[in-house]
Amino acid sequence: MNWHSLASHSYRAWLGACVLTVLCSLAPALSSAAQVTLAWDPNTETDLAGYKLYYGTSSGSYPSSVDVGNLTSYTLSGLLEGRTYYFAATAYDLNVNESGFSNEVSKAIADVTPPTVSITAPAAGATVLGTMTVSASATDNVGIVGVQFKLDSVNLGAEVTAAPYTISWPTTTATNAAHGLTAVARDAAGNTAASAAVSVTVDNTPPVISLVSAFNIASSQATISWATNKASDSQVDYGPTMAYGSSTPLNSSLLTAHAVTLTGLLATTTYHYRVKSRDAAGNLATSADFTLTTLIAVPDTTPPSVPTSLSASAVSSSQINLSWTASTDNVGVAGYTISRGGSQIGTTALTSYSDTSLSPSTTYTYTVAAYDAAGNVSALSASASAATLPPPPADIASGLGLYYMFDEGAGSLASDSSGNGNAGSLLGGTAWAAGKLGQALSFDGVSGNVTAATTTGLNLSPTLTLAAWINPSDVSAPYHTIVAKGAFWQRGYGMNLINGKLNFVKVGVTDVTSAITPTPGAWQHVAITWNAATSEVKFYLNGALAQTVINASVVNAPLDSDNLLVGFWLGGGSYFAGAMDELRVYNRVLSETGILALYSLTVANDTTPPLISKVVASTISSSAATITWTTNQASDTQVEYGLTTTYGKVTTLNINRVTLHSQTLNGLDRNTWYHYRVKSRDAAGNLAVSGDFVFKTARR
Repeated sequence: MNWHSLASHSYRAWLGACVLTVLCSLAPALSSAAQVTLAWDPNTETDLAGYKLYYGTSSGSYPSSVDVGNLTSYTLSGLLEGRTYYFAATAYDLNVNESGFSNEVSKAIADVTPPTVSITAPAAGATVLGTMTVSASATDNVGIVGVQFKLDSVNLGAEVTAAPYTISWPTTTATNAAHGLTAVARDAAGNTAASAAVSVTVDNTPPVISLVSAFNIASSQATISWATNKASDSQVDYGPTMAYGSSTPLNSSLLTAHAVTLTGLLATTTYHYRVKSRDAAGNLATSADFTLTTLIAVPDTTPPSVPTSLSASAVSSSQINLSWTASTDNVGVAGYTISRGGSQIGTTALTSYSDTSLSPSTTYTYTVAAYDAAGNVSALSASASAATLPPPPADIASGLGLYYMFDEGAGSLASDSSGNGNAGSLLGGTAWAAGKLGQALSFDGVSGNVTAATTTGLNLSPTLTLAAWINPSDVSAPYHTIVAKGAFWQRGYGMNLINGKLNFVKVGVTDVTSAITPTPGAWQHVAITWNAATSEVKFYLNGALAQTVINASVVNAPLDSDNLLVGFWLGGGSYFAGAMDELRVYNRVLSETGILALYSLTVANDTTPPLISKVVASTISSSAATITWTTNQASDTQVEYGLTTTYGKVTTLNINRVTLHSQTLNGLDRNTWYHYRVKSRDAAGNLAVSGDFVFKTARR
């Protein structure tokens, strides 16, 4: 091949017979890339197919190539400015045989693209003070070698030669006026570019404080006022010495007329104070020291006004919410006392209060009074009353494994109303009788029992509930079985009486005996719950929790084929004597509400109030006395008392239903006769009220 140059300056290095030349043509000034035109002598061989151009930025290394066909000149574009490129060519024939490289030529591409630069801080229009940071962002197609910051077209510090492009500017060296900041970026080729100017205002002048004075000076407060020549915030340092020690909260509002009140000061005391104001630019001005002396304290004997518009609203079966209109006071209201039924139950600094843990379906009456920091108390507000909502219905249906209603009245089978088909056969001395709710089953205590040889849904272990109405005729024998399920000395559970006390049997494991002693000849509701997770055995009498015993021993679950026995023990004997009604077995632990619901089912038509007896006043001191009494059925507890038989005061209602009652009267006057009477309401809502009694408090 014979190559020749189209350039005025050609580079010749004969490899075979090839010569490659280069012409450099720069792209337009706004482009970041350049182009080079290459030319060579045509090859005269008859089987020539074409030429390839190779190029790169290192001599002898050509990572890029282009097939140009039969052309003898070619323009390469897209080359980067500021780089030197090296080129070589090859020829190839029709059989794709390729020659060696031609001579190498090179060309340096000039960098004619200027950098780009912009000020990033401070922001345009900002007011600046003190020493602040000026920063810029600069980029270039090849690289930045320096950024020169300028203030009003004059160099600001030395050129920054490496990113980040920032300088510290002491603004106090400039006048308090508007100034322009720019940045000039430079690349290695000498191309430069200037940023758009950013205008800022230098303000290093603090406000001027004047007309500082103290007025409205009282025994515990004073107001400090002052003026500034430009809008600024407000704060006062104060204390018994020039070290001050206390500061008012910063008022960030920018004002020229300032007033701050100092509170909580001591009477007849000299205080030092100084005022401080900072303008929008952040310049702080602090005044000189001043003094004031507080006045002599005047005792506050004025009570707050009476709270008004008291309202009471029930939100649940156990909560009533109160609200009222705030009282006023010559100094300030400190809080409110809340009374229910004449007895204080709480205090609050708010104008609302929530009274909780109340009894369902019960009316409560409230009053409130306001008090101040000096202890002055207003008169009581007008009263407001509200009734708590009825209790939510208890779930006594789910988890029921056995339910003997004993309402058949005839026949030899006790039907299972749980739906599990656990019917029992009436054996021995059993008979139908009048029950607590409808019919009941009577047991002779000798042979009477109900037996179900196989059962479904009663293989219980971790949780269970046993409940029944019983009217025992005899509790003198050591053992009387109410119900049992399992195999003697192996597994199961049961409820019985041991020496007259209600007992939970963990068959083959242990007895858990309560202190409950059912009364012969009377209907009473008994229930036992077992929870393995908490190891709690709970005993209930007449719907009320009477005792909790912790016993971690397990209950070994019985089998379907194990006997279910009512009134008869698994190992024989231990017969129940008396009547039984409403026998239930659950596979879960019923809540206290659930047990009460079982009891209440059969007392819904009960109109007989509890019988109150043994009313006694004891532990009488000069300011207190304890009142005790008993009832024949579980009931709540409350005492009315006062200087006459109209009483006027009442203790807080204790909603726990018990048969042994006790309440302490406090805040009594010494050496004074008091009248009192006791009140108890049963689960059916029947209220019993005692006659009038008296006691006299001690002299001292």
